[in-house]
Amino acid sequence: YTAQFYGPFFGIDYQMPLSCYLLGLGYTFTLPRYRGEGFWNLRTDLSRNFVQEADTGFGHSFFLNFQMLFQPNLKWGLSFLGRYFKVYNGR
Repeated sequence: YTAQFYGPFFGIDYQMPLSCYLLGLGYTFTLPRYRGEGFWNLRTDLSRNFVQEADTGFGHSFFLNFQMLFQPNLKWGLSFLGRYFKVYNGR
């Protein structure tokens, strides 16, 4: 089974330096479309090849990033990424 989400996305990304720390925030809004292709090899009552598609949906993703700079070439970081995607019934 091959699944693919595609479509435009719009977002904002901001990084704020705080002395030896760096704080990053970001948000993205997505209008995804979906296409999946598969092959049933264990069921004889279904069509062998099939395609699933959905043309409308939405998605949100956001991140929070914290970095501590120890030296110019050494940093430690912690990141959080959250995503939610929903596509509606297709064909």
